[in-house]
Amino acid sequence: EHLMMARVRSINRAEQVLKHYKRLCPELKPVVVHSKMTKSDRKSAMDAIRKRESRVDCTPSSGHSVNSII
Repeated sequence: EHLMMARVRSINRAEQVLKHYKRLCPELKPVVVHSKMTKSDRKSAMDAIRKRESRVDCTPSSGHSVNSII
């Protein structure tokens, strides 16, 4: 099983990259994770990654790494 993380410079760029992944490979159910999300939205995104429901994570480089939870 492989997961893909797109590390970007900003939250805005993470949202842009997320749109591209959703258009190009919706079957991978890409998610975004960043510090401006609500706690429940972050938890939902992280749960999707942990359960392998999502295979792509778009994360600003200033954000927390998800490597520690996978």
